[in-house]
Amino acid sequence: MKVSISLRGDNSDEYHIRLESWDRGNLPNEIIPLLEDADIIDVVLERVSGLERTSMHVLSGISEVIAKVFIDNSNAILYFYCDDMNPIPNMGKNNSKNKNISSQQYRSILFSRMFDRYCLKKGYIDIYNIPVKIHLEDRDIYIHLIAREKHSRIVNLIKETILGMAEK
Repeated sequence: MKVSISLRGDNSDEYHIRLESWDRGNLPNEIIPLLEDADIIDVVLERVSGLERTSMHVLSGISEVIAKVFIDNSNAILYFYCDDMNPIPNMGKNNSKNKNISSQQYRSILFSRMFDRYCLKKGYIDIYNIPVKIHLEDRDIYIHLIAREKHSRIVNLIKETILGMAEK
């Protein structure tokens, strides 16, 4: 499964959303059979152009795109890695309330808020956001797994595998 969509904001900022089924070969062999029919989907969100703060309208559009893929695929488990390579516009300025957190932590908080807001608005009660925080010597890594209640065992297995791989 592969979906690729571009969105343009009111201020001409452009975003690219890519959702693609994970290659199970990236996981340890012993857990692959335990994944059953779950489709782990990597979610990549990239700002293609622009430097303005992302509007609520655009964030809502991004949520709709991601949610549609998730809802249309009953075996989907979304995997979202909060990137730390690209700066966030206006972050770190003296007047920014988020100036003391990393761009990755900011994206993690934003992703959780977007998820919570979307589920509340749509009335979803059996879909969960499972944040995974990995502490490294030089930084923290933030990952989110989004899944239905029926996949909770598989999500916990994936989470434990990720944390175990990080310890090595």
